Amino acid sequence: MNSKTPLEKIYQNHADNGLPKAKVMLVYANDRMDNLVSIAPSLLSAYVKSQGHDVKLYDTTFIDEGGLQVGDEGRIATNQISKARLSDQGLTRKIMSNEELQEDFRSTILDYQPDLISFSALEITYEQTARLIESVKDLKIPILVGGLYPTFAPKEVLDNPYVDMICEGEGEYALAELVNKIASVARSEGGLEKIFEIETSNEVIRKFFPTKDIIETLNIAMRVGGTEKPQFYRGGLKAKIDDFGTGDWMESKKVGLQRPDIHMDDLLNPDYAVYEDKRFTKPMGGDFFRAITIETARGCPYGCSFCCIPQQQAHHLAASELREKVRSGSYDFDAQKLLMKVDGSEVAHHKQKSPEKIVKELKDAVDNFKVNYVYFSDETFLAKSKDWMEQFFKEYETIKLDPGSLPNSFVEANPRFVREDNTERLPFFISTRVETVAMGAKRDYAKQLEKIGCGNVALGIESGNAKYRAEYLKRMMSDDTIVQGFKAFGETEIRVSANNIIGLPFETRKDIMNTIRINVAADPDSIIINAFRPYTGTPMRQLCVEKGLIGQGTIAGDNRDLDQFDNGILTAKEIEGLRRTFVLYTTFPESRWDEIKIAEQDDKTFERLSEEFHSNQWLNRKKRINPWDRSPKNMQKLVEQGVQITNPKNITEFA
Repeated sequence: MNSKTPLEKIYQNHADNGLPKAKVMLVYANDRMDNLVSIAPSLLSAYVKSQGHDVKLYDTTFIDEGGLQVGDEGRIATNQISKARLSDQGLTRKIMSNEELQEDFRSTILDYQPDLISFSALEITYEQTARLIESVKDLKIPILVGGLYPTFAPKEVLDNPYVDMICEGEGEYALAELVNKIASVARSEGGLEKIFEIETSNEVIRKFFPTKDIIETLNIAMRVGGTEKPQFYRGGLKAKIDDFGTGDWMESKKVGLQRPDIHMDDLLNPDYAVYEDKRFTKPMGGDFFRAITIETARGCPYGCSFCCIPQQQAHHLAASELREKVRSGSYDFDAQKLLMKVDGSEVAHHKQKSPEKIVKELKDAVDNFKVNYVYFSDETFLAKSKDWMEQFFKEYETIKLDPGSLPNSFVEANPRFVREDNTERLPFFISTRVETVAMGAKRDYAKQLEKIGCGNVALGIESGNAKYRAEYLKRMMSDDTIVQGFKAFGETEIRVSANNIIGLPFETRKDIMNTIRINVAADPDSIIINAFRPYTGTPMRQLCVEKGLIGQGTIAGDNRDLDQFDNGILTAKEIEGLRRTFVLYTTFPESRWDEIKIAEQDDKTFERLSEEFHSNQWLNRKKRINPWDRSPKNMQKLVEQGVQITNPKNITEFA
């Protein structure tokens, strides 16, 4: 078995061998207008182009279908972040009805004439994805859907009669291989029409008959035939529709034959050229940057129950065990032949890219796309070894922006980003857990991150009830650890955000007030309140289905939306009232909490208190009223005595 399976070996240098080339339409449905450049389209484009094929991106970020609160508007409305909007930079959305959007997409497809339409879908974007698919269902062009949603709810996506194929798990190698195979069919006699039969009498009936070569693509599952008696294939092997998970349950063993995961340092550099230039503009703290997202790792060592990581961990283990059975000969011979073509060394679920590779990608992005801000996408950035972190600190320091690359207002407020030689540091954002910085030698990470250019960090509190955190969320940190994690960054000039979830199953009002009080003690720069959403492929989703809080197959919405469901204790109306006033509770003195309680449901009171909040500039942490004693002496005593903020005798009561 090879230690690695580089692209050149697997796909035999498709373009260099004079083999047929294809045209691929990548589609990024983004109806919520998240203007941060996404990883998936840029990476997938890089792999398809590496094989000599042509790629075009259809991106709905700047299309407004109406009726949806987009981007960070909900957070602005509830006093969580400043009012910097893309429209301030002249970036506005084109208003279209659903019918107009479908017609625009169909027209784009007809003009481009792609050989494959490939969607990247999250659960919150799948509804728009499905509407776009509806508009081209009668065209004899293969339709593929990849991303997190078809990975965790494959049955739900394959139940769509107009989806021909899905990609489960990592898609870089799978898509490149699939496009190579489709190119050969598309350029042969009869072209793609010979693998389709489409009936359009009363309704469109789509019948897909891929070649054996196309079927035998690992990580790709498909419906063969029509909707009446279809056959399903998964990674080249026959399957039944019930073999695919719905996402409602932790169906940990429901995986097909997949290729080993990619080595992070083997990844190609993302192809940012696939995006329109305006997609790089991102508001941060009142300033505007040219930002990208970069992976430093995939996976996470933790297992929070509201996250898809536990399902990813289980899928990764099950897929590895299945490959080992195939290699050992205890599976059928066809599977052995399929795996042999793409087999390689196994990769850990939580895998990391080397600091050298990361910095090379960033330098290329700075040089070629004038990037001046970076989002690191890792769930837990600091969950890496000491050696890795020390090398990262060393390598990142070599990135130098030309003078004047950063916004003037940002530099004036943050002179640490200018070196003595007038070159500028590249600001970046990370997310991590409080345990990774709260104690011991790791506490020094905060200062080292500040030195090399970390501009923002997000730490999770999620729930202020320690018992609930442990039993329901599988987050085992103490309240003291939470406060100390925030304190480590609070001693730097890095802006710190606290992530919270409200409306968790069976969470009480007392629990939420406890969460508010821990936010006061943590004293972050900004407080983010996400609505709980039972996303597919999460343990919390299974709990909600089992307890009857949601129905099977429910599509969970955006966690920024002001849209909630009853959590078994509180009504949606009560949860949303607490959510919109959460920041007011954390910043006004407790003597005024009776007013805030009125504001939970009374719009005029909420507007009056919000106006007072902004007039006092309480989005600036240094100008807030804080009733807690956070003096160094008191905080040191907290550390020495190991004092818990919550009362251990009654965990829902705040001491």
